[in-house]
Amino acid sequence: MSTDPLNRRRFLTIGSAGVASVLLGCSKTGDVKGHTGDSVGTGDSTADTDTHTDTDTNDSCEATTSDITGPYWRDGIPVRSDFDLYGHEGHTLLLSGQVRDEDCQPIANAVIEMWHATPTLIAAEDLEPTDTVDYDTDSEGYRYYGQFATDADGAYSMKTLKPGWYLNGSAFRPSHIHVKVYVDGVEKLTTQLYFKDDPFIASDTWASEAPERAVELSAKEGGTLEGRFDFTV
Repeated sequence: MSTDPLNRRRFLTIGSAGVASVLLGCSKTGDVKGHTGDSVGTGDSTADTDTHTDTDTNDSCEATTSDITGPYWRDGIPVRSDFDLYGHEGHTLLLSGQVRDEDCQPIANAVIEMWHATPTLIAAEDLEPTDTVDYDTDSEGYRYYGQFATDADGAYSMKTLKPGWYLNGSAFRPSHIHVKVYVDGVEKLTTQLYFKDDPFIASDTWASEAPERAVELSAKEGGTLEGRFDFTV
């Protein structure tokens, strides 16, 4: 865990118009920084606001398991919850849930950082090595990076395009989203979210050990994918 109260205060100043405005995808940049992360391994519009606050996905409120940071975390991640900003082709993904403690109490104003690889429309079964995607590690746009805060009920929602697959050596990693969660400026969790039925989970060193972090997606009208994950820290 790491503490950076100065940058935590900076985030709250940026969000002084209210947490709701942050959840709607502000474009300003505020860095709520943790450590730069280990680099173990080589791989690594408005969001849907219907974020109910029940705890049906994990009634025991056991702590969410951690995962590697990977090499692609960036300092100064922009404050926004809408990542679908670049006109890329892909499957719209709406992800929502709640941040809570191990007593199942919601945590308001928790800061969530998320980042992921670029999207693709190619199906997993049709992938060729040349279809590998990448992360935006150096542009000023911070494509598919964002940080946002939970509301008074500990709820969050974000919108993006479902991440594509990239090669880790000779094998594809499953589609995934990287996550850091901060409470009162302290980094409480670093992990990754995967997606159920991804064919590359079984062969992946990290995803295969974390079936509880494989999000079930449902397809809505128009092909939008929706999923829910509650973080317990």
